Amino acid sequence: MPQGRAEAVIVIKVILFDLGGVLVRLTGVPTMLEWSQGDLTEPNLWETWLRSEAVRSFESGRIEPQKFAERVIEEFSLSVTAEKFISAFETWVDGLFDGVDELLLRLRPHYRLATLSNTNTIHWPKLINGMGLGTLIDTHFPSHESGLLKPDAAAFDNAVKRLGVTPDQILFFDDNALNVLGARESGLQAVVATGPKSITRHLNHRGLVP
Repeated sequence: MPQGRAEAVIVIKVILFDLGGVLVRLTGVPTMLEWSQGDLTEPNLWETWLRSEAVRSFESGRIEPQKFAERVIEEFSLSVTAEKFISAFETWVDGLFDGVDELLLRLRPHYRLATLSNTNTIHWPKLINGMGLGTLIDTHFPSHESGLLKPDAAAFDNAVKRLGVTPDQILFFDDNALNVLGARESGLQAVVATGPKSITRHLNHRGLVP
């Protein structure tokens, strides 16, 4: 009998990370829920945040922090001043999850590491310099510099093109299911993960070096 064609083995060459909620602790949700005075739930907040025109304008680099704060307050009907919002917003990226440094150092000899994050001019210096991600990971696609936002296909397509691999050679980790779905629709392998333990479980499941 003729033998069937062997399936091609997909080799992961790039591990692509979202930052907030995946490698970095976020602390802003309770504050936003408090400011909304009960009008938002956490799942609803994240979905609304990703679709927000104010957030998209700021994280694509099109408006300044003051305008961003004013528009978010109006859009989400928050009981806070723009000045207080900005002051609190600066603290919402809290630090790396425990074990992130060790995980990235284990992965670096085996894979190209990169980040694809919806971020902004307020948080980016803290992420790259204050938390050391600029030295732990070599390649970054921050939305406020590219002008491209997840879960839009253009953000994933741009990362794939610049990384110089095929989409299925990238494994993407994000804490938001909408972004994971967007990545999969662009051909990437993608899973929901939060923190290094979750990431390591997914890597072990796929037989990849944890």
